[in-house]
Amino acid sequence: MIYFTIAKNDCGYLIDSISDCYEVLKAKFPDEKIYKSDKAIVSIYVIKDQLEEING
Repeated sequence: MIYFTIAKNDCGYLIDSISDCYEVLKAKFPDEKIYKSDKAIVSIYVIKDQLEEING
């Protein structure tokens, strides 16, 4: 599983930080929404409708 945060810029949504460990990412960014993917990340750009947020 891959966990990541996203940022919005003028071009759309972009993967900001990424980790294979949810706890590490949550500790570093406690106030950010964290998303997950079981597929390989092949782009730094994401489609908002395909995001799966972790509520932890």
